[in-house]
Amino acid sequence: MRRIDHRTGARVNRLFEGFLTEIAQGLSGVISGVSAFFSDIPKFRRAR
Repeated sequence: MRRIDHRTGARVNRLFEGFLTEIAQGLSGVISGVSAFFSDIPKFRRAR
């Protein structure tokens, strides 16, 4: 039983790590996009 639990635990850890890295990459992309959007807002205001 313990061997099977250990194997599944390692698999779950690997899946969880991949999930976390995907979330971190998505968050960094969203943050960079939001910062670029906010830096572009003054240009839009000046254009009007």
